[in-house]
Amino acid sequence: MTRVTMVTPYPPGRDGIAAYAVQEVQQLLAEGNEVRVVSPLPSAAHEHVGLGSAVGWARLATRLTGRGRVIIQIYPELVYGRCRTSPERVAAWLAVARLARLVPTELRIHEIEYALIESHPMERRAVAAAVRAANQVSVHTAPEQDQLARSLGVESSAITLVDHGRHFVKHCLVGQADARAELGIAAACHVFLSVGFLQPHKGFDRTFRAFAALGQVDAQAHVVGSIRVEHPDLRRYADFLGSLADATEGAFLHERFVSDIEFDLWLVAADTVVLPYREIWSSGVIERAKLYETPVIAARTGGLEFQTAADTVLVEDDTELIGAMAARLGIAPPAAAASEPKSQSQLQTQLEALSGVEGDRVAPNSAAAAIGAMGQPMLPVDPSSPRRGVGRLKRFVQSFTNWQVQPVLDRVNELQMATEEAIRRLEADRE
Repeated sequence: MTRVTMVTPYPPGRDGIAAYAVQEVQQLLAEGNEVRVVSPLPSAAHEHVGLGSAVGWARLATRLTGRGRVIIQIYPELVYGRCRTSPERVAAWLAVARLARLVPTELRIHEIEYALIESHPMERRAVAAAVRAANQVSVHTAPEQDQLARSLGVESSAITLVDHGRHFVKHCLVGQADARAELGIAAACHVFLSVGFLQPHKGFDRTFRAFAALGQVDAQAHVVGSIRVEHPDLRRYADFLGSLADATEGAFLHERFVSDIEFDLWLVAADTVVLPYREIWSSGVIERAKLYETPVIAARTGGLEFQTAADTVLVEDDTELIGAMAARLGIAPPAAAASEPKSQSQLQTQLEALSGVEGDRVAPNSAAAAIGAMGQPMLPVDPSSPRRGVGRLKRFVQSFTNWQVQPVLDRVNELQMATEEAIRRLEADRE
């Protein structure tokens, strides 16, 4: 029997890493290990320690000395979420390195801020110190392994590959018909599913845009998930997804946090999982889709192509996404999505097709296409910067100018929403 401490977010916290970790804990317990869980926030874990700073990691080190093996589920907020400057982040990583020298430690790296470590030599050295001090460092895909080694100047052989889904188990044992009945969705049509937290980098708006471009088809597109934290930017994005769903026949947004069981019910109910991520390292959704052999269409980003099943369709852009979704329906892709425009006249033709206007006739889902073309609501500029002191200066300036800028952004977004509503009414009047 081995004594293992896992440092991780933990249920009932609404977090993908928490869901990942609880399955690993269950597997470790089944193998006869003694497991204790430490989480940064109150949860079902055995202990809670406020991390995100050098002080938090130093406090944790005193508690873990002599406890046996430690597994830390690494992501940026866990390591330096409370830090605001580069020296603070350096101190946090050095504290992680000290812990790793005191206790046999595995750093399970889910995500890391490459822009910071590549722009700040001191941070790069601090992260490298933590990596070298650890007994084991693990990532989920070969591209992550190569990039981490290259960025830190360590041998890639020192970084272990860990199958993202090796601890995953099924939470749903019913068939597709029963799953759809349980969820209250159509029994017969093709169901496209995008599931996970509603964040711009997940690209779920691309699912709705591509579905709208298909026109009237015997299919539905469901986006399922919640915003990770109540933040104005995420709230605006969720509202934007809602506007796309409202304007698109057969598109539905289910904004709620789903349990592990309901998550798997959706995977069973779906015919195709669509993951048009703009940026991601690896995907737990892909691993869970593998459990149920649900076909996946995914963006070729991060290390996804090394994580997907053999029948997964990888796409580079929206045109390929539309084509892949059309292929799943057994139909030809819309003419506008067949290829990228090669001339000004072709570009004009494609823009007209996307607007939905063909002479005096309005094409199906034209409101959705027009609204989708408008883009996301305007958001405040991110004041962060990888350069020393620049982020703090930006935040200082923003705090003094926000009273002038924010009303302008709000007014622009109000005008966009009014335009969207006018488009919907225009289409309704023409029908």
